[in-house]
Amino acid sequence: MNIEELLRNELLEVRRKEVEKTGVLTMLYRLMELLPQKLGVKRTCEDLVRIIMEETDFENCSIALWDAKEKCLSFVAGFGLPELLDEEVSFTYHRDLKFSSGRDVASRVFESCEPIFIEDTKDQPIPRKSSAVVNPACLVCLPLPDLGVINMSASHPRKFSEEKQRNWVLMGSIIGQLISAALMNERLCDANHSLELQVDLKTKALEERNRELLHTNQILEKIIDHVPEGVCLLDANGVLLRINRSMVKFQGEDAAAAIGASPAVFFQDPQTFNDLMAQVSKSEQKLLLDVFMIRPEGKSQQVDVFLARLPDEGGGTKGYILVIYDVTEKKAFSEHLLRTEKLAALGTMAGGVAHDFNNMLMRVLGNTQLLMLHVEDELTRSRLQNIESAVRDAAQTLKRLQTFAGKEGNDNNIAGAVDVNQVIREVVELTRPRWKDSLEKHGYTIDLTLNLAPSCSAHVSPSDLREVVTSIILNAVDAMASGGALQVGTGCDEDHAIIEIHDTGCGMTDDVLRRIFDPFFSTKGVSNSGLGLCVSWNLINRHKGEIQVSSEPGKGSRFRILLPKARNHQKFPAISDNHQELGSRRVLLVDDDEEILRLLRDMIRMSGHRVDATTSGKEALNLIEKEEFDLVFSDMGMPVVSGWEIARKVKEKSPLVPVILVTGWGHQYEEEDLSRQGIDLVLSKPLGYDKLKAILQKYL
Repeated sequence: MNIEELLRNELLEVRRKEVEKTGVLTMLYRLMELLPQKLGVKRTCEDLVRIIMEETDFENCSIALWDAKEKCLSFVAGFGLPELLDEEVSFTYHRDLKFSSGRDVASRVFESCEPIFIEDTKDQPIPRKSSAVVNPACLVCLPLPDLGVINMSASHPRKFSEEKQRNWVLMGSIIGQLISAALMNERLCDANHSLELQVDLKTKALEERNRELLHTNQILEKIIDHVPEGVCLLDANGVLLRINRSMVKFQGEDAAAAIGASPAVFFQDPQTFNDLMAQVSKSEQKLLLDVFMIRPEGKSQQVDVFLARLPDEGGGTKGYILVIYDVTEKKAFSEHLLRTEKLAALGTMAGGVAHDFNNMLMRVLGNTQLLMLHVEDELTRSRLQNIESAVRDAAQTLKRLQTFAGKEGNDNNIAGAVDVNQVIREVVELTRPRWKDSLEKHGYTIDLTLNLAPSCSAHVSPSDLREVVTSIILNAVDAMASGGALQVGTGCDEDHAIIEIHDTGCGMTDDVLRRIFDPFFSTKGVSNSGLGLCVSWNLINRHKGEIQVSSEPGKGSRFRILLPKARNHQKFPAISDNHQELGSRRVLLVDDDEEILRLLRDMIRMSGHRVDATTSGKEALNLIEKEEFDLVFSDMGMPVVSGWEIARKVKEKSPLVPVILVTGWGHQYEEEDLSRQGIDLVLSKPLGYDKLKAILQKYL
């Protein structure tokens, strides 16, 4: 073969390839024409096989898509040469044709995502259904990733060069994209315009790789900018390339100035980041918990930090992604939960010991008060009064401890619309000896300012609110031993009544600030119980409120109390004392503690009444059955027969006879309406003589 023939053959081969390329581009062009038509899946598949038949020399073409419900490939569209030439069709496609997994060429191609090119079925037999209409001599089956397959065949064998195979694989990918676009159009008709843009971008990306990368980069930029965590992109050397909006919000507008430097500048200890980089170089990614970063205002803040290496295609390092998780809310919730658990544990302990302690205090208080009735010496009376005062203080401390048990009764029975301003004024006057008189005596002054909103009502117990505000004001006074300024203000938003108390005292460190609501925590030494703020937090929390605190050493503290806003103006009813002259009545007294029984018996007798006293619940039931009484006092928790049973028995016989329970657990029931259980009143131990006498006057 001479040179001229070689050149002619080479030219023919070039022209053949050009014709093939032209055919491919023509078919691509026609396929792209389907994009803006917004057709359904079936119509799109029908148009696809028609275009393939018109632009190629295949005689048959069909598309089968995965049916997730039936778990098989199901025939969607088919087209043959007779149909193309408008000739009479000598056969009919099986429109309900389905391919079971692993039993045919189509299923194998779909599952493996690998195309099959069979040039001659005599050399490469293929499985056929017994009912098959088309028996091809050559076959091409292309996967449509995650969608199905496309089959093309002819009645004569043919060759498929590597270039042709590559072109058909590319064509299968494009066809898959078109079908996917049609599926999305059916499912997301309200996002039709967006779908067209995406399909257009993906199609153009096949022609221009750079545009695809740019588009991907734009999407990633938006994602990074909108995630709530702080995100930093670093280069392979750990130098900051970009930060997202959340990071700017977290670190302030000046954070952008750190671009081009190491993110170590954000950390309280820069070595923390350097060590993290060293670890990630070995482990690919690392999460550090409870790391301290520097905020723009100079404060440190606890965060969780995640760093991951971004590998390149060669296995090297393309860069790093640094994610900062603001754990402020998570920490606050954890601390709230921990504090609640501590209070629950303390409440359980208090509930277990309060009854016994109150019984002991009852003995001390009762005997002390009875002694005082017979002592005239002033020094002795003074010492007895000191004992009485100490017992009452101990009882109050026990009552506070019982508060944590969470059994005071239904808060709704004791909460109502309270004038917050009035409570503030009362507390200011109540604490005046501490914040004014006591300091002025030593030459110091506290300038107290009230900034009260015109109208401010909260749904809360007034006594609880007084206790909380008193505790905070007294703490503020203690923090200003050399004088200062104390501002107390009120206000309201849509849902809350707000109280703000700001002092210019010594302030608190972050460590102290985190622990101020813990039970028994105090910075004042043994002179303080450490329960004031703990009780305050518990009371406000029970009224569905919140206490917020901010403080800095040397700059004072600010307490902000948020309470549910009052929705009505129902005020607390005033308690009217209906005193009556004492007369001789018959009283039944039941208590399993003999000493307390004797004390109460003596007190009642000193008030001029007759008393039947017993330590036995069974004996009390017999007395109730046989005798008549004007009033019944009973301990609540007793062996064999409880105070509840005694009350029930009394009401069964004489519904009008008052029943009063006296118990070391009384604080838990004082505010409850127990009339349905036959209880007219619950009194807490220790019970003093004056209070007992007032009760006798009221009920007898």
